[in-house]
Amino acid sequence: VELFESGVRQEHVTRLFSVGLLGIGKRRKLVPTEWSITAVDDIISKELYRRVLDMREINEYRVFSDRALGNTVTVLLLPSPWQFEVLECWLSGPRPRVISDHEYARGRKDYASHVVGAYYAVRLPVLEYLTEARRQAGAVVFLEIDPREWVPLGVWRFREIARRALSRGPQKFPDLAEALYAVGSTLKNTIDRYMQACVTLDHHLSQTRLTDFF
Repeated sequence: VELFESGVRQEHVTRLFSVGLLGIGKRRKLVPTEWSITAVDDIISKELYRRVLDMREINEYRVFSDRALGNTVTVLLLPSPWQFEVLECWLSGPRPRVISDHEYARGRKDYASHVVGAYYAVRLPVLEYLTEARRQAGAVVFLEIDPREWVPLGVWRFREIARRALSRGPQKFPDLAEALYAVGSTLKNTIDRYMQACVTLDHHLSQTRLTDFF
């Protein structure tokens, strides 16, 4: 985390981790590059997550989106405490399947076994954005992959597409319905199919908060 915050590029930190140059004494190990990418994403995210929990929540829905090499990344930020979900869909067949992993404010202790490394790859830029904005929010990230255009570049591509989307500024909406309409306009699969797999939005809508009474 200190290397990352001092300006060392993330890919350099990942290489150092992969060849066993980071860690304590005999606990240092050589690890596959793919594992080191996810490990570094996770380590940095956990530090940023702890900071974000103390920040004030956003007060509207925000939508960001970008696309490259057959991959669409759309980020929906919610006016809520931290919660995070990734919905991933490969556009194959007449009814493409959506898979998901999620966490709530207590974070995630087990591995994201459905979305796997892409989960950690896109969680990091979301937390970077919130840290820089000094705000807390829930987030649902939609990953859509078109196999006709897809290039096997590894999960880091999702991180960089998400970063680019978040750097471009959001569309802002006062209610969830409008925000989901905007999300749906960025995707080829129907928003209804994503919602069938989504867990955190139901939780978000069911929350009763003190501000609802004032």
